[in-house]
Amino acid sequence: MEFVCFIGVIDLELKMVVAYQIITFYCILGLVTTGVIGYYPYLDPQSFSSLAIYVDHPTKHIGIGKFCVITLMTVQIIAIFVLLIRYRNFKFNFINSKRNLAEKSLCKKAFWIGIIGLVLGIIFAKLPWLLGTKVLKGQLSAQSHFHIVALDLLLLSIALMMSGWALETISRHLLWLNQDLGKTEKVEAFIWDIHAQKFNLAKKFLFLGINVWWPYLVLKYALGMSALSGLAFLPVHLAGVIPYSILKRRHRFKRTINPSYPGKISKRKKYEPLAVS
Repeated sequence: MEFVCFIGVIDLELKMVVAYQIITFYCILGLVTTGVIGYYPYLDPQSFSSLAIYVDHPTKHIGIGKFCVITLMTVQIIAIFVLLIRYRNFKFNFINSKRNLAEKSLCKKAFWIGIIGLVLGIIFAKLPWLLGTKVLKGQLSAQSHFHIVALDLLLLSIALMMSGWALETISRHLLWLNQDLGKTEKVEAFIWDIHAQKFNLAKKFLFLGINVWWPYLVLKYALGMSALSGLAFLPVHLAGVIPYSILKRRHRFKRTINPSYPGKISKRKKYEPLAVS
């Protein structure tokens, strides 16, 4: 996920948030991949036995799933401690800063949303493993397992968006607070203004829209699952690129015409009169 700070260097606080968002996103794609691998024998039973993955199909399905589940649970447990520490630091230093009560209220809201999202994320991440164990023991059908896990992944994605937003919100406000206290270098106000935040969100949507295709490409062309249709991935792709186009159109130009913007701008001189005026 290509998040770049517009001053060239992302603060360590925000780097950790970006890392969390990237790891959780790829774990979700990993769970989608292992779900497709598990379901494919029912999708194309005739040609499945001719695939290279046929020999160790259960091992691949379980192995990828376990790795993603363990990774998700681990990063979310770590994120709980990080969220607690950052919110504590924000509350402790708030009085001596120039932050207003609205920001304090927003961070408090983000804290509780983050805690709820992280706890739910841990529970929803563990569920596919528990259900898979029941399938192996004959206590649950594979079809029921697939449908329950599909719903679980949807709820897990919502929980991860909650925790990702909370961590990013508190980290950004903590960065501003540290600037007030002289603990970090002061940057231009427009660096994280509303246009910068919305354009940053646009890049997240673009990342989603592009990366959703790699499970499809790997499974169909690398593993030979020819019956896999790209139409199943197209709605998610559009759900990424369409919001990106809208947000980019609304916010990119409004922030790049700022004379302090250090990034590369095509035909920068064309905007100089507008920026001065």
